[in-house]
Amino acid sequence: MAEWEEVLRRRVQAHEERKREYVRWIATGLTATSVLVGIVIQSIGTVRLGSHFYVSLSILFVGSYLTAQFVWEMAREKITQAVGQIAGAPRFARPWDLVPTPADVAKTPLLKHVWELGSSLAITVVVALEAWVIQTPASGVLSQLAEVRIATLALSGGLLFLGYRSSKKPLPTGGARRVGLFFVGKALVSAYYGLQLWLIGEAFLAVSIVVLQVPALILIVLEGAGIISVGRVIWRVAWPLVSYNANAMGIYSRICDGILSGQYPNPDAVSVEVKRILGGK
Repeated sequence: MAEWEEVLRRRVQAHEERKREYVRWIATGLTATSVLVGIVIQSIGTVRLGSHFYVSLSILFVGSYLTAQFVWEMAREKITQAVGQIAGAPRFARPWDLVPTPADVAKTPLLKHVWELGSSLAITVVVALEAWVIQTPASGVLSQLAEVRIATLALSGGLLFLGYRSSKKPLPTGGARRVGLFFVGKALVSAYYGLQLWLIGEAFLAVSIVVLQVPALILIVLEGAGIISVGRVIWRVAWPLVSYNANAMGIYSRICDGILSGQYPNPDAVSVEVKRILGGK
């Protein structure tokens, strides 16, 4: 029992140290976000956004979102690899091995998938409102962008997602074929976001003043993309690691307290409890 107590104590300490490190990441990210927000606010005051100021500003925000989302989608597997290495998960040698199979997707609750699409739905609503409610010279282009996003969401979230989720066919195991499909997918992602970035650029040209302001406007978009990217890293990377290690600390602490209070009659009972918890039962 003394050996189990020492092992669990060390596990609690290790998880606590990791949690503190990830909390420091969050604090650093929030600080960086605050600084970037201040810089963006200052930068906006140095450019002329035309008579439709709020529409121009929201177009810049959508451009920042699309830029950040494009980078995230292109690097998703590499980010997952890095997070897995940090968390001590089994390492995948190749990015295409991280593409989820239909079985993996089927195990994930639909509500979680809908939640992950929340930001995309919100951006689509903003674009649609600006296209169909607020009449500006950019309404036509924004309408095209809204239609592209709605059609893509309906296709991917409806037919493709439900069809893929219900499919029993596994992903190809052949190296060349799987690599080919992986890069075809990345090419489609590039085309999808490239089209949207082109449309949002045309919308901004139609509604705002661009002459002699291109460097400043690009800087604002990149700063906005930085803010969104940092926020996404905090929400999708750092905070889940904090939550996981906090939960692990609580589990091991409860078992350790049970040993000290005599809840477990022998080491075998502790072993059974640890296996039960680690097995998710």
